Amino acid sequence: MSRYRSIAISIASVAVGAAAITLAGFGLASAAPHQVTLVGTPLGRETVSVNGKAQKLNAVSLTMSAYPDSSFTNQPHSGNAHPDWVSYSNDRLEVPAHTVVHMTIKNYDGGGNLNNDFFRNVIGTVGGTAKFDGVTAKSWNPTPGDITTSVANIGHTFTLRGTIGNGPRLFVSVPLPANQTLTDSSYGQPVVVSFSFITGAAGVYNWNCEYPCGGSRLGQFGEAMSTFGYMSGTLTVK
Repeated sequence: MSRYRSIAISIASVAVGAAAITLAGFGLASAAPHQVTLVGTPLGRETVSVNGKAQKLNAVSLTMSAYPDSSFTNQPHSGNAHPDWVSYSNDRLEVPAHTVVHMTIKNYDGGGNLNNDFFRNVIGTVGGTAKFDGVTAKSWNPTPGDITTSVANIGHTFTLRGTIGNGPRLFVSVPLPANQTLTDSSYGQPVVVSFSFITGAAGVYNWNCEYPCGGSRLGQFGEAMSTFGYMSGTLTVK
């Protein structure tokens, strides 16, 4: 992806409103991909509600992880020059069009406060919710009637955006709570986040993390966050 296309994607994201505040450092900079494509596993057909109407659609599952470094066991970056950079386990995802995608993300990384609390919310998923270690909620924010915990830290987000211009539109964003069991010698037990969304027309969509985890440069939106294959990637819908 060219530098100019990356800039265009960031500018186009302004339309998302509050989300735009944290996008200044986001760019899918040119770099060699680090993982083979993760293809959705077929699950058969199921009935879901689309715009208030029941529809029977094909379903697939995707499972990936987020780590505090890029040297995680059995899935190292190819020719990785930055073993201390935070990283998702996969960058290129592939699913069919007009399909229910059941996604599970295991977060092994710690975290802190977001620059923009907009990204605490669950957006664009089936039912407008996600499950955080089995607890269903509309956001990761300890408020009455929602998650009841004193730990509100965010580790990362999975934020998926549609293509720019006249391409298909899709916006899904889910926060990943910080892993409280991470130590200097162990990843500990991950926070397991699961959610579902429905794909539309074929296209290549971009996803990234909106938690400032890119080191000290560019307000922590540089390094791993501005280099394709660490905290950003693509979702190809076929």
